[in-house]
Amino acid sequence: MGSAISNLTQWLASHQSLLAQPLSLWTLKRILKQAGFRWKRVRKALKDQQDGVLMTFFKDELEALKQAHQRAELSLWYYDETGLGLSPTGLYAWQSPHQSVHLPAQGGQGFSVAGFLSADNQLQAYSYSGPTSSQAFIAFVEDWLRHYPPKAKTVIVLDNASFHCSADVVKKRQEWADRQLYLQYLPAYGSELNRIETLWHRLKHEWIALPDYANGQTLRTAVEAILRHFNSKYTITFA
Repeated sequence: MGSAISNLTQWLASHQSLLAQPLSLWTLKRILKQAGFRWKRVRKALKDQQDGVLMTFFKDELEALKQAHQRAELSLWYYDETGLGLSPTGLYAWQSPHQSVHLPAQGGQGFSVAGFLSADNQLQAYSYSGPTSSQAFIAFVEDWLRHYPPKAKTVIVLDNASFHCSADVVKKRQEWADRQLYLQYLPAYGSELNRIETLWHRLKHEWIALPDYANGQTLRTAVEAILRHFNSKYTITFA
């Protein structure tokens, strides 16, 4: 981006006479392209809202937890929820120059997915309808505990959404600690530190196929199949 701005500055300096007259939209686009700018999707960013000191601290903390997991001193997991629907954003597809791919404009029939992802890529996931609540979160944790009862200290990394740290969850945390399960909350706007966010991104932008958006049932069936085959047919190599 810096080089593009430098190129634009140089171009403006050498074409001051042109700037003295009104520019057409076509001319302005040509100027920007010559300077190295590109028309592309705008991405949302949370960095301006993050606490830099806390982010640095938690990056170091997570690195220490990952190393402890590798030494078998504890078990490290990541938890999060995400919503899916028939009106996806940021969807890409290979398209010929002469024919565009379209999705029907449709709404509703959305659902959510909750997942526990371990540091060594084990996944326990749940699809459900309706809003996420503290009771739903507690139920997911309890079911996960039945499948993966802690044999040593176990840490789950998650964001600090209100339903993750409500009074009901606070009451359960002591019970979970007695079972060697501990929750590690991330700082506000620190979702990039949660490894399972990468899984959600791949799911939405790479693994779901266009025909899966035919209706709510085909989408849910496809998502559940992808999650069942994660780490076999669908894989991620984390740095």
